[in-house]
Amino acid sequence: MKLKQLEIVGFKSFVDKTTVQFPEGISAVVGPNGCGKSNIVDALRWVMGEQSVKQLRGKSMEDIIFSGSDKKGALNVAEVAITLTNDNGNTPEEYRHFSEIMVSRRLLRSGESGYFINKQACRLKDIQNLLMGTGVGSRAYAIIEQGKIENLIDAGPEERRWFIEDAAGITRYKSRKKEALQKIERTKQNLFRINDVIAEVKRQMNSLKRQAKKAERYKTYQEQIEDLEVKLAIYQYRTIASEIDETESLLVSLRDTDFEHDSELAKLDAAIEQIKQERAAKHERISEEKVKTHDFQRLIDKLEGDIKYGTKDLERLITEIDQFKAELIEIEEKNQDTIRECRNLEERKNAVTQKTQQIKETLGQEAGAEGALKQQLAELNQHVDTKKAELINLASRKATYENTLENSSKHRANLSKRLDQLKNEKSQTQSAVAKYTTELARTQEDHHSLKQGMDEIVRILESLEKELHENRQALSQQVRTVQVTEIERQKIRSQYGAFKKMDENYEWFKKGVQVVMKEWKSGNLDHTGICGLVADVIEPEPSYEDAVEAALGETLQYVLVKDQQGAVTAIDFLRARSGGRGGFIPMNAVRPLAGENLSPGREDCDLLMNHVEIQEGYEGLDQALLGHVVIAENLEAAIRSWEQNGLRQTIVTRQGDRVCLQGTLSGGSSDNGGSGILTKKKEVRDLSEQMSKLDASLEKAKNRQKELETHTVALETQAQKTRQAQSQKAQEQVELEKKLYRLQEDLKHTHRHLEIFDLEAQQ
Repeated sequence: MKLKQLEIVGFKSFVDKTTVQFPEGISAVVGPNGCGKSNIVDALRWVMGEQSVKQLRGKSMEDIIFSGSDKKGALNVAEVAITLTNDNGNTPEEYRHFSEIMVSRRLLRSGESGYFINKQACRLKDIQNLLMGTGVGSRAYAIIEQGKIENLIDAGPEERRWFIEDAAGITRYKSRKKEALQKIERTKQNLFRINDVIAEVKRQMNSLKRQAKKAERYKTYQEQIEDLEVKLAIYQYRTIASEIDETESLLVSLRDTDFEHDSELAKLDAAIEQIKQERAAKHERISEEKVKTHDFQRLIDKLEGDIKYGTKDLERLITEIDQFKAELIEIEEKNQDTIRECRNLEERKNAVTQKTQQIKETLGQEAGAEGALKQQLAELNQHVDTKKAELINLASRKATYENTLENSSKHRANLSKRLDQLKNEKSQTQSAVAKYTTELARTQEDHHSLKQGMDEIVRILESLEKELHENRQALSQQVRTVQVTEIERQKIRSQYGAFKKMDENYEWFKKGVQVVMKEWKSGNLDHTGICGLVADVIEPEPSYEDAVEAALGETLQYVLVKDQQGAVTAIDFLRARSGGRGGFIPMNAVRPLAGENLSPGREDCDLLMNHVEIQEGYEGLDQALLGHVVIAENLEAAIRSWEQNGLRQTIVTRQGDRVCLQGTLSGGSSDNGGSGILTKKKEVRDLSEQMSKLDASLEKAKNRQKELETHTVALETQAQKTRQAQSQKAQEQVELEKKLYRLQEDLKHTHRHLEIFDLEAQQ
């Protein structure tokens, strides 16, 4: 970014609006001491966010507002604006599409202040972010003052690092990083607090759950107690009512008795009193029972807890006892096995001993016949084995034949049953084939219709997306048009506001006129009969402003009053206040010209008053002021007209040249085109018309933008619905394709079943 322009109004010594241009290359501001060179640097510092009054060479921020002088009154506002060129786009994202960026700052004497970027209100932080990393700012290294070089040389490593980072353009990111870390830390702290709150809430929830359960139990017990109390009261009421009825019946029967029954009546009274006492005693017992019930309930709760823990201990002991019994039984079994094994071993030992003895005794006797017996025994065993094998073979063959016969009978019955089953299944399969064929044809037809519907939806969706794209482009273009119109309107509004303010403050007029008109506006000079200014009631036609200003000159600044006495009063007021000088035109003394003075004298000339409009109520003023003024095409024509009628008329040109009655000429150019009052008032009117046109254009553009936005939303909604319909149709198409594939597979499978049935039937 590069500094292009600096505008200062009301800042320190700059009472009037001052514009400083900074063209390409080096610009130097020179002048004697005290002329305000340093104030330009202070203005640059201030508009870029400087907050230290000490850096601005003041005691308070109010000191930067122009405080007045001998010739100028104090101002109530100070405003500085800088225009930066955005050539390299080294700006935040939201400002990169601007070729120029205007940063301005305003301070009112009331203490109100404001920051603006492109005349839009913003924060100081936004300006700092915009300028961060560019080398400019309230305290950046781009502004080098006396002693700044020495400070840079003597700077420590950290300070030099800051300058290097700022030059590299990373301070913006470090600032964002710092801000992000601060946000993360705040978020962590918030999370810690949230976790503490969650833990506390959970703890309270557990406590509340326990309290709720206790409350429910209390409510249940309370309802039971109330039910019991009601039942008890009903029982007591019935009992007492019955006793009272009996007593009353007895009293009725005794009323007609003699005095001798008084003792009996006294007894009955005593009985009634006793019943009442018993009733009171019963109430006391009920209260005691309630207390006992409460105590019993607490005891029951305690016993239930003890029983619960005792039950757990009992179950544990029973389990241990069962384990001990099982181990004991196992040990007993092992012991019995060991005893039996010992006994068997003992018996086998005795048997072996006896057999050994017998063998020894018979060994000698049977030694001779042993060989023959062994041979006979072997032959017999062989014969027995042979017969056994034959018997087993015969039994096996018999069983095989019996099984074969039984299996053949069963197989024949199964074949007959299977044949009937195949006939039934074939009939069902043929029905299924017909059903699948019909359903397949219907599904294919539905699939074809759905595909046509999908094609139509795709066509509609493509048309909608094309229209939506065109509408979005038109909307984007319209948004840009609105933005450009808004910027232009804001620019015109700013210019109009500045000119309007200057017009209302009479800044185009000399001091005496300013003093008189301001006092008249404030109501202090109402008695003077002031009506306005000559420049306010005369409106030239376009391109005739310079001619009227040349003809009237300072008369444009004259004040219109009703009579001469009002003019005298105003002049005395100026003299008493040392407010300067002013001219006054009493309306009762205005005498319009007549006769030959109202003739231009030449065909190529015209009276200037014919090109001027006068406000209603001031008729005749134009003739009195301009009736002797002729408008010529150029200076040569003006001289020729003077040569004929110069002793009676003043001749002016559109360019502002003038030939007076005496033949003197004036003309050329001026910085402000003469007084420039009418030209500036025309600019105010033109700006007002431009602003009205821009307001109408902006309103029309915004309405068009709203229409496009509404149409875009409608198109997006319609496109969304179409996409949903497309998605639904696609899902239906997938389902139909699945169904179609399933039906085709079922039909193939059914045909294979029919072929299998035919083969089985043939076999």
